[in-house]
Amino acid sequence: MASYTEKKRIEYPYAAAQMSAIIAATLRQLGGKESKNTNLSAGILGANFNKKIGKTPFNNRVQVDIRIQPQTDHSCVVLMKAYPVDPVGNKLAFGVQGEPAKMVADTLIQSWEASLSSP
Repeated sequence: MASYTEKKRIEYPYAAAQMSAIIAATLRQLGGKESKNTNLSAGILGANFNKKIGKTPFNNRVQVDIRIQPQTDHSCVVLMKAYPVDPVGNKLAFGVQGEPAKMVADTLIQSWEASLSSP
């Protein structure tokens, strides 16, 4: 059985607090609805995308869970898990059309990395 979950692990040469702020802003800008488990000060962010990210539509809802782990004062690791969910938030094991979790994860990363590279 195929897994619809997309997992990413990326190291960044930025402080964890700075990455948290940038990622939180990106989630909001692209239309993510903040999930209850979000705790910015602990580096935990979560959002639900209801069949679209930014202006791009897709066929399933996708939950994104992000944990930001400081490595040094000036570096961190971002761990992301994205997976399709039903209307009540249960993880989907079947009936997923395309690769919505991969598309959402890739779009988020591209967006926040664009924010990092702009002055």
